[in-house]
Amino acid sequence: MWRVLETFLDQYRNQVPYRISVHQEELTYVPLSKKQGIFVHFSFAVFLLHTIYCFLRVVWLWKTGIWRQNEDQDLEIILTYILLFLIFLPLSFVSMSFVVSIRPSIAPYIVNPILGLKILANEIKACSDGMTNNLCPPTYAILIRAMQCQLWLSKYPLPMLFVGLVLCRVDPFYPVATYIVSMVSSPSSLLISILLFLASYLTRTILIIIFVNELLKAGNAYFIVGLLVVCSTSEIMQLLNSLKYEKGILRVRTLTMREISFY
Repeated sequence: MWRVLETFLDQYRNQVPYRISVHQEELTYVPLSKKQGIFVHFSFAVFLLHTIYCFLRVVWLWKTGIWRQNEDQDLEIILTYILLFLIFLPLSFVSMSFVVSIRPSIAPYIVNPILGLKILANEIKACSDGMTNNLCPPTYAILIRAMQCQLWLSKYPLPMLFVGLVLCRVDPFYPVATYIVSMVSSPSSLLISILLFLASYLTRTILIIIFVNELLKAGNAYFIVGLLVVCSTSEIMQLLNSLKYEKGILRVRTLTMREISFY
């Protein structure tokens, strides 16, 4: 799983301030440049404000009941579901986005202690009388492949899918952009209307790309760190469960002080 984390850091190397040593299983905090830091903070602000906007729009639609008065109710229902999706999904990863973007120095304190647990477990294994069996540690190949596939999807396919929302005019900012363009544009000037129309598409596309990039970055970090902790803990527990027990009715074994402190 450390290789997957390395792939993640390479993919977002200009947005995550970390350096990884796979062999030592260590994550190091390395500050970004000033420009990169500004972009990361701006991306988090867009991510947060986009989520708040979607929530406020759903509340406004519910209070006013405009979607019931619209002739094209099917489209309004689709837009409402998209808004709900863009509210609850970001809320699941906003904490990880905050850690990676605003408080990046916290992450090494979460990941790096895993190595210490492995070292302590190996010391307990070396000091034990024997092992009940010699099971091979799990490789978690399926989980690794799944995360690699998710990282690949996060690179191009998923962002293009969200850009498709803009092209299909079902993105959250479409109603607001349409209203602003209709207010500013002049019926007598076709050129201004076209320029405003193109500016609307460009602005909405940029905002949705920044939003989805931050969403995917936070989501990938959430799953990778979570699986890294779970898989490492599983390996440690498998090692401890394989320690030799005394033969008897209760199959008990006297715990050493290291094991007690470890647990």
